[in-house]
Amino acid sequence: NVNDFPASDSAILSPDNLK
Repeated sequence: NVNDFPASDSAILSPDNLK
């Protein structure tokens, strides 16, 4: 994800974080 997004949004958008 783009670093522009907050950590929260990044976690939601990043499937890697969902694992």
